[in-house]
Amino acid sequence: MAYLYSNGENVPYKTNPDLDYTEPTLLTLGVKYKNAHHEVDLRAASIKVKNKITYDPTKGFYNIDEKTYEQYEVKYTYIIDSQNKISFDIYTGSNAETANMSPSAGGHIIAYNTYKKFDFYNELDYRNSYELYGIKADNSYNFTSAVKYHYSKDLSFGLKGENIFNKSFQQIYNGLEEPIEVFDQKFWLNMEYLF
Repeated sequence: MAYLYSNGENVPYKTNPDLDYTEPTLLTLGVKYKNAHHEVDLRAASIKVKNKITYDPTKGFYNIDEKTYEQYEVKYTYIIDSQNKISFDIYTGSNAETANMSPSAGGHIIAYNTYKKFDFYNELDYRNSYELYGIKADNSYNFTSAVKYHYSKDLSFGLKGENIFNKSFQQIYNGLEEPIEVFDQKFWLNMEYLF
């Protein structure tokens, strides 16, 4: 999918120089239970956004009135030992008014593992599909994986991939014909030396 920085006549989209900064206010309430092998976390959040930025093909980008959103999350973590655990969470929320401006539900699975001199990290993020301005964004799956090899206590080598399946979350903007993918596909090789 191509990123749409300009319209069909190859004219760049113009922004509004009078935009105000978005001002979010977040109120979170949560409770957590934890023992040696299990952790359960329940959270509820209310988010107020002042000066939210939106897009219209005739106006460009502009601020809209304050909006309020709610989100609810349940997270469970199974702790195998100090170096190995797996975590699951699901969430749902509401959008302001009746517009589905983002997915209403999603979840994550994250695994942290260590085997001998190797550390492994795997994360799968899911967001359900949604439709806005007559445009549909499909379900998204963002898979990230990393492995680190500890050659010595000071030297390690790693390989990491983000959005490996190239199916990341898509954001819909009014006036654009297609949703825009938010996360690029990336791969890294790295070396870490501690001194």
